[in-house]
Amino acid sequence: MRRAVVTFPPTPTGRPLQFSLTEPLDSVFPEVSEFPMDGNQYILDDGPHSLHAIVQEVGSQLASALVRNTRVRLQLELTKQGDQKSYYFEINADDDALDKRPWESLCYENNFLALSRQSPIGRMCGLRDQKKEPERYITLKPLRVLAILGVPATAKAELATLREIFSSDTLQDPNLPIELCILTSDEETLTNIQLNPSPNISAERIDDKWSVTTCIKRFRPKLIHINADVMEGQSPSIRLLRMDEKNQTQEVLLEVSEIMNFGDIFQIVLLLTLNCTGETGEMKPSNNLARWLVRNGFPAAVGMRGCAEPTIVRTFYSGFYEDTLQMIADIPAGGEGQEIDWADLLVMGRNKIRHAPSESCMHWTLPVIYCRPSSVRMTRFQASDTDSNLKIAAQVREIARICEDISASDMPGKSRLLDLAATQIDELSRQFEP
Repeated sequence: MRRAVVTFPPTPTGRPLQFSLTEPLDSVFPEVSEFPMDGNQYILDDGPHSLHAIVQEVGSQLASALVRNTRVRLQLELTKQGDQKSYYFEINADDDALDKRPWESLCYENNFLALSRQSPIGRMCGLRDQKKEPERYITLKPLRVLAILGVPATAKAELATLREIFSSDTLQDPNLPIELCILTSDEETLTNIQLNPSPNISAERIDDKWSVTTCIKRFRPKLIHINADVMEGQSPSIRLLRMDEKNQTQEVLLEVSEIMNFGDIFQIVLLLTLNCTGETGEMKPSNNLARWLVRNGFPAAVGMRGCAEPTIVRTFYSGFYEDTLQMIADIPAGGEGQEIDWADLLVMGRNKIRHAPSESCMHWTLPVIYCRPSSVRMTRFQASDTDSNLKIAAQVREIARICEDISASDMPGKSRLLDLAATQIDELSRQFEP
């Protein structure tokens, strides 16, 4: 599906609205009237009216501002008449005010665009980078999913949702091989996986930062699901919680930049999904981290623009992953592959929230997806027992097992041996085929 990209370049007098119906980097955008910047105009609250009416009013206000551009108005009219096009809003590094706006609630003539496959909504970062990015190709053989569950209070519920989605017993397409690795420090979750085994689900323990980075290097996931606390800043950190021998809570801080230093990480990871949770299980917004990840090179990331009940967030992700797996399953094996329409992947999840028993009239607007301007084309191949990646993975697993023994021992020179092992794992990781 073609993209409609809305951009907001800064000017001394405000942010004129610009619009493109083609690839954003190849277009010249005309300036039009100023876009209103009063953030208070777009606050969603309980108020005296129904939430549905408030969301509709907010979305209609956004549409009224956008249609000041004649090209936007024309495209919205075409959408109403059946034209299919994904809408992407440009959000740059310094566009905090624009990023806070609920673009996903955009409502034109009583129709919410983001709820329809005809007009899904996403956000785009990196449009202004000096260097034009080449098209990315991602090869799946198989689809490896890494779930980092860093909050013991929510690990059990998170595992139940992931197991329901990715278990080999529930997957509909036998030709779509999926491997799910659960990385957690929660003993109950680890025991649950051991006692209720599934052929395609494995588990590893979070002991320290090294155990996390080693798992990512060895497993080489295409999709990373993060359920953890996040420390925001110039270089965000993921705060993972673990229990020590005295049953005291300890934290493992992993700077996101450390993950990004893995040579070809941007060619390996297709998508990151964020479910940010505090120590006691309270939900936290994750859109800032999602935006930061994409701004710094990852193809796409999903987050939540505000707080919602954990059950609502898990309801969204169940629909989101169902859509994502179906999209991958529909890609013919081999060939030139298929371009990913990121915004479209959120449609089912949004509608699942909207029609949930809790009548979440507002929460369906909270999920956001950020993507790079370059397109991503995905190809799919069958997994093979002779795949050289399997041999390399076996070597890495063996080194990791030896390192666990070294870490638990009191042998002299332990630190030097672990450093040598990490170097060897890095060298092996570079031999993996993408």
